[in-house]
Amino acid sequence: MLNDNQYDPRAVGVARVLAQTALGTNARSVYTVPAGRRAEVSSIVVANGHTSVATLAVYHVRPGESAGVANAQYAGTRLANGTTMIDDTPRGMLTGDAIHASASVGSVVTLTLYGREI
Repeated sequence: MLNDNQYDPRAVGVARVLAQTALGTNARSVYTVPAGRRAEVSSIVVANGHTSVATLAVYHVRPGESAGVANAQYAGTRLANGTTMIDDTPRGMLTGDAIHASASVGSVVTLTLYGREI
């Protein structure tokens, strides 16, 4: 049970980490909006922990679609070794919408989505 001074990051409508994962080399779902909800993504943060440049692809995929050129947010974006990219462009998502992502080198590029479900 939470008191007035505690924060529950799972609470609906509260800004929080929606997803965080190390990316693979094939585009896969990082986050999907749950049934009966919408989501507002407030930030996408990508960190390259590799010793060399990595490329990044991020897609906003609607239900029934696949990740591809038509829904790419980033395609072949270069991220220098040891750097972090922060995109604070707000994105609205509907039930079933998903963010898919991949990197040129697996398991060394981390993507974190911040936002809220409503």
